[in-house]
Amino acid sequence: MKFIISQSKEMNEHNIDAQLTKTRDDEIGELIDVLNKTFKKKEEIIKSQKTFSSDVSHELKTPLAIMKR
Repeated sequence: MKFIISQSKEMNEHNIDAQLTKTRDDEIGELIDVLNKTFKKKEEIIKSQKTFSSDVSHELKTPLAIMKR
């Protein structure tokens, strides 16, 4: 259990792409599966937001550049 906590802290502080290591096939193992799926969804949402922000920024730059001329 301490290993799961330390891995979670590491993910929180440094590496959001990491996954918890499943070493058990009981309720704790099931919890790890759920947490890994949750972390994966979080990662996908963050990537989606970054892509959206980048796309919006790019689309706004073109009309602004034309107006400056």
